[in-house]
Amino acid sequence: MPMIIAISGISGAGKTTLTRALVDRFSSSHLCWDDFDSVSSHPHDYLAHDYLEWHRNWRDYGAWDYRQLATALKALKRGAAIAHPVTQDRLLPTKLVFFDAPFGRLHAQTARWIDLALHVSLPRDVALCRRLVRDYAATDGLSLEDLFDDLSFYADGGHEMFDDKELIEAADIVLDGTLPIASQMERIERPLRELGEMESAGRG
Repeated sequence: MPMIIAISGISGAGKTTLTRALVDRFSSSHLCWDDFDSVSSHPHDYLAHDYLEWHRNWRDYGAWDYRQLATALKALKRGAAIAHPVTQDRLLPTKLVFFDAPFGRLHAQTARWIDLALHVSLPRDVALCRRLVRDYAATDGLSLEDLFDDLSFYADGGHEMFDDKELIEAADIVLDGTLPIASQMERIERPLRELGEMESAGRG
């Protein structure tokens, strides 16, 4: 059976960049949590202040109902080719299937299909800088006032959402997100190839 590899990380950690590099290296299929937002339900529609309230007071990952994503993971895990429910791209059950998973194993609905959980860890301040650079480089119309608002929100408590202690504890392998992608790949290439060999042996 295919092996599902989850890559988690706080916003700005570089999990999407690492996922894309792994997909290219292993010629694998992949699923991205964010692609399923439009067909899923989540707390408070991602309003930042409400998300912070959820993070502080409940942190119930079951509130994120991503059943179509879970169904897609289940199908690939069982060796079935599928049409992506949102993009309609055809996904094959490759030896390794990579899953860009912000919550890693903390989200039980999808975690049951994960074989190996990788987590990209990054200091909060570095993650904030990367996120701001990414967002302000990619979006037209953001002003200096918007930047001050983002920084004020972070200083007033938003930094709590950059805490990845739970994700680290739930992961099988923790990567240093300050390292170049090539160095992160070197750290995990051997265990991933061993997983791929296990999948091949299982077919035999």
